[in-house]
Amino acid sequence: MPSIATKPLRIYEQDHTPLRLIAEVEGRGPADVVHSALEEYLATHRDILAESFAQAQRAIAGGDLAALAAIASGASQRRAQVAVNRHDEL
Repeated sequence: MPSIATKPLRIYEQDHTPLRLIAEVEGRGPADVVHSALEEYLATHRDILAESFAQAQRAIAGGDLAALAAIASGASQRRAQVAVNRHDEL
């Protein structure tokens, strides 16, 4: 893997131990495990992500502020629901 600049990444407390164990079992660093997981996520969700970006692009190109606001609002609602679900799991 090429050497690159890094930044700290916050992960949930309950994910620290599994991440460390996976890294140890695979003989890799935790950062490599996270990087591989992100690559896999992007590959498996490519179509969904591409459609989301295309919708935003069309809204921007057409000057459709209502559509752009709806896209942003939907993303905020999804983030809020994830937070609620995560809190319920605690």
